[in-house]
Amino acid sequence: MSSPTLETFCCLTSNAEPTILMHLQFQSQPYNIVCLISAVLGIIGATYQMLPSPLSSFSHRHRSISHTHKDIINWLAMADFFAASGILLRSAFWLWKGDIVHQSGWNVIVCAIFSFWIQFFYTATFLWTLFYAIDVYLVSKQKTGNQKVYHAVTWIISLVMTTVGLGTLYFPEFKCHAGPWRILPNYLLSYIPIVIVMIINPVLYYLSSKNVGILLMGGFGQFTYLEHNLLAALKERFFCIVLVFYVCWFANVLNGILLWCFLESLSYKFVIGLGFFMAVLNPLQAVLNSIVYKGWDDCKKSWREVKSLCCCRDQPHPGLMLEMSDSDNQFIPERPTFSDNEFTSERSTYSTSNHGD
Repeated sequence: MSSPTLETFCCLTSNAEPTILMHLQFQSQPYNIVCLISAVLGIIGATYQMLPSPLSSFSHRHRSISHTHKDIINWLAMADFFAASGILLRSAFWLWKGDIVHQSGWNVIVCAIFSFWIQFFYTATFLWTLFYAIDVYLVSKQKTGNQKVYHAVTWIISLVMTTVGLGTLYFPEFKCHAGPWRILPNYLLSYIPIVIVMIINPVLYYLSSKNVGILLMGGFGQFTYLEHNLLAALKERFFCIVLVFYVCWFANVLNGILLWCFLESLSYKFVIGLGFFMAVLNPLQAVLNSIVYKGWDDCKKSWREVKSLCCCRDQPHPGLMLEMSDSDNQFIPERPTFSDNEFTSERSTYSTSNHGD
């Protein structure tokens, strides 16, 4: 999980200024087992998201059109993959050591390395999530985003924010609890990107939906049935993307506010429960992202391909073959889903027809 509270666990402790972990009498073994399981699921979800989608005639024709969106999704999945890997290694390390409260020597350095790794890649996921919304908005305005700018801003800002936040926390002697000003910068730099995405992305998706509606109406000023369903599916997709981000990270923001402002009055069970809640949902961002960005249709097609290769190759079921043929060669869904290929291709079609008129 990406939490400044966990990053303070790497600090040298003292009896006069115990860490929050000691204050809460944290039970490390159950927590790290939960983190381990969630991290494995996150790695699987991120790996699936990076796999190429099953090819259909439609996706093959329009693959080059959606290149930018697809690249952003892949880099988001890659950042999720490495962040979940960091959680997996950190949890395994803490389980191996048996006690994450009393750190000393090389244990502190290894703990700090894991903290940097996880924080860096989760900050990158926040920025890639933001840039996906920005790129969708640009496409809805019939403009093109610059991938080089996306990469430069994402990796440079992630590096700077992580270095500054953890640098003020750990250097020079890992005595993080010498005063609140050693901890505050890391809290702010950890949560500001999350809050920015929570505020800006819904606005960008709302504006994008309006722009796409204008493109779909064209010069007639009205929707056809298919266009109405297409716009409804687009709005549903945007809502799901925003919802997933809120589900995965709202608990972190709440945790930061409560621990910073109301630590002495908090219930022990509430804080521990919130910690386990974050331990489950933060790594699962990769799993939920694979659903909202890649969609259920790709999941179904992938499962059909696995079944055909593993168990149904010699004697395929006639009904299954018919179903696969229908889904692969036709693009007439009963309720159309809004994938990256559909979004960019529809935008291209309507923009071309408008210019031609």
